[in-house]
Amino acid sequence: MQGGPLAVNLQVIQKATNLVLGTWTRSDPSDIIGTTVGGNRYGWFVPNEFDGLAIDTSFRTGTASTPGCSVTITNGGWITANNGDKATFGGNAKVSSSGSASGQEQYQDHGPAQPITVNSIDVVAVVCSNDRTQASIVGHASVNGSGSYEYEIDVKDAGEPGTSDTYGIRIPGVVYDSGSHTLGGGNIEIH
Repeated sequence: MQGGPLAVNLQVIQKATNLVLGTWTRSDPSDIIGTTVGGNRYGWFVPNEFDGLAIDTSFRTGTASTPGCSVTITNGGWITANNGDKATFGGNAKVSSSGSASGQEQYQDHGPAQPITVNSIDVVAVVCSNDRTQASIVGHASVNGSGSYEYEIDVKDAGEPGTSDTYGIRIPGVVYDSGSHTLGGGNIEIH
């Protein structure tokens, strides 16, 4: 709940069998939602950060949306991804006053290092900062025309007309991470 302490559930699941190997709930009463949250004590870790523990993906699920939030990406958005490829993207996502998320997202890394085409199947959650300058969009997407893969898009609206806005997409199931980069073109609006 907004203004209350953050509690996060962390599960380690064996991919081949979907067997839950461990479950933890992490919470610290001094971490208040919308004020002071985040950090590695809540289970966020970079793949392969722990020696001796084989981790190929991590992904946030069960995310509660920010009611009334909307994110629009327009005007031919593009970045240079971590791999040096030019990537284009666009879409929109919004949350109803009751908390239901909807929208559509597209992303294309034009190669040559790692060409990929991503089209959202759904938008499961949209989480916006209180000041409506940052947002995360979470859902499922097809990759190169097939499958269903979890994705997370992180955007920043640094003002109009988008000269300092940032965009990044991560798709753990196909080991793709564009990194978060300032737009070479386009505009991100968060309301």
